[in-house]
Amino acid sequence: MRPEDRFFQGHDKTRIWNRYCGFLDLSKDEFMKLQERLLLEQIGLVVDSPLGRILMKNQRPIGVEEFRRVVPLTTYKDYAPYIGDGQEEFLAGKPHYWVHTSYTKGAFKRVPWTEQFVKAQLRNIIATLILSSATDKGDIQLAPGCRILAILPEKPFVSAHLAHGLLEQFSAKSILPLDESDGLRFRDKMDAALRMAISADIDYIITMTSSLLPMERRFQYLMESRGFFSMLPKIHPMVLLRVLKDKPSRFFGRKKRLLPKDLWSVKGIVAWGADSNVFQDHAMRQWGKPLFQFYGSSESGLIAMQDWQKDRMNFLHDSVFLEFIPEEDVHKKEGASTLLINDLEDGKVYEPVITSFYGMPLLRYRQGDLIRIVSRGDGVKDGLPQMVFHDRADDIIDLFGISRLNTKTVSEALVLTGIPMGHWSARKEFEMGKIVLSFYIELDEDIWEKDLERRIHRKLKEVDGHYREAVLIMAYNPVRIIPLARGAFERYSKGKGKNGHGPELQKLPQMNLSDAVISDLLRVEM
Repeated sequence: MRPEDRFFQGHDKTRIWNRYCGFLDLSKDEFMKLQERLLLEQIGLVVDSPLGRILMKNQRPIGVEEFRRVVPLTTYKDYAPYIGDGQEEFLAGKPHYWVHTSYTKGAFKRVPWTEQFVKAQLRNIIATLILSSATDKGDIQLAPGCRILAILPEKPFVSAHLAHGLLEQFSAKSILPLDESDGLRFRDKMDAALRMAISADIDYIITMTSSLLPMERRFQYLMESRGFFSMLPKIHPMVLLRVLKDKPSRFFGRKKRLLPKDLWSVKGIVAWGADSNVFQDHAMRQWGKPLFQFYGSSESGLIAMQDWQKDRMNFLHDSVFLEFIPEEDVHKKEGASTLLINDLEDGKVYEPVITSFYGMPLLRYRQGDLIRIVSRGDGVKDGLPQMVFHDRADDIIDLFGISRLNTKTVSEALVLTGIPMGHWSARKEFEMGKIVLSFYIELDEDIWEKDLERRIHRKLKEVDGHYREAVLIMAYNPVRIIPLARGAFERYSKGKGKNGHGPELQKLPQMNLSDAVISDLLRVEM
């Protein structure tokens, strides 16, 4: 028996729900009291550490407001000299392990996780499994012994660490043993997992949303290959029964394509990624289940997750202390103000700012994301606001949850193409259900080339290893070129746009321009 199994003994659904999903019933006051208590504990843990003394300016804040006044807003650049190479001498204590996440130009951000923080995150991971399969409040379908199809990167990526930790704390079975998947190419990992799933059945899926498309391709390859028939003697009885019950001609006659939902009846799909909403229809079509989404990062752990309704996300109280920068202050170089969760307004957009709990090092750390606050809409008095992911707050383009492109990286790739071009901007868009990387570039008609998309794609692969990995997995070129007239940016910045007033050119962001600005740029005649 694993440690978390004991909470499922006796099948007391109320006990299980309160342990893992009780955060859904917190009022604003209850939430803030828990946040304040954990923050004060955090200050006590890190105030005497070398990094804590630097960030707190050798002061000892005694409350939330003093802490917010003393400690400045930070980004990863503030921590890189002290933890970027895995240094431990600046920390409050020895980490349980280090995680990393993709950074720009093929680099990584490294973050130490403490043992107590890991335990809190594993409880939250169990909550995602419960809620992904729940159809109403209090519905518990998760049980020890469940079978999980996990398509994940390897350690030290945080998802791999959490997957290993989950199997140590809870009696779940990874259909493809995690140790066996280490070292496999992503495509081979999918093939091996799907082959094993035919003989093991599937209860839950855990993966990045961007993995769903290549998983579909590998499934179809498996179904159409001759090797599939060699697996028939090993097929799980429930898998065979589902197909024979409704679609025997598709199984044996192969007149139509089989879908994953024809073989497996999954209880829940836990997925993450900035583009999760784009894949909702795909998940329903292929697997017959909606995606269950959560929001977080390697720096913060899980910040929010959906409930049984699988739409808006609910904030978690036990990962990090939460502050929020209003959208209008996000791009201020100095003096950006923050609000607490009980000050947020419905419909407004904010950038989350997190302070670690449990002795981890990040204090008032800017996530770099934008979230939008939405009303609960369920009539709960004094209920906490809910959120949906909105966009990035900086010049980072998150591509497939793997690559993080910034202005410097993209500029280098464009220069290396050797194509003379004027001002440009790039942003992520969606085309026919696919994620694309759109470039709005001032180009002369005589230098417009049909292979420019291919050339930019090739140079991005050369300068950014994470981009190269991402497009290898997704198996398509996401680059799209939208040519603009020479001088379009200059004319827009001088007030030639739809509204008659454009910002100064030097104030326009190079990446992630708004829909309104793009619309005005496209109106400038070639």
